[in-house]
Amino acid sequence: TASEWCSIENWITLGCLYLGAIFYSLLISSISSILQTANQASRLFDEHLLRMDDYMRTIKLPTETREKVKEYFYLQYSNGKLHKESEILDFLSPILRREIKEHNTEDIRRKVPLLRVGDHSCDWGWMRE
Repeated sequence: TASEWCSIENWITLGCLYLGAIFYSLLISSISSILQTANQASRLFDEHLLRMDDYMRTIKLPTETREKVKEYFYLQYSNGKLHKESEILDFLSPILRREIKEHNTEDIRRKVPLLRVGDHSCDWGWMRE
């Protein structure tokens, strides 16, 4: 009968609403999780910078020295992100590690004549782990 059909339709509608609410909450939690992890390196950089600044103020370091430390910090981590390079490189093969290290030291090798000799044909033992 019509009333039985309406009752079944109401239950199906209610079930779909609950299912939709569950999927919506899963979507929102996934998006917030992605946003938090995407900005983790920058947040870590900011935390270290704040801790360092607080420490320098606590020990009453001169302003000039504090600025030098901050400048060093910004130069060391130029893009405003802290990465644990050794942990990241541990996941790579030795050949890829060497290639990345060669790329990272390219400026130094160009500036220092001793390191320029032999370029890639030289055995860079100090670059291996």
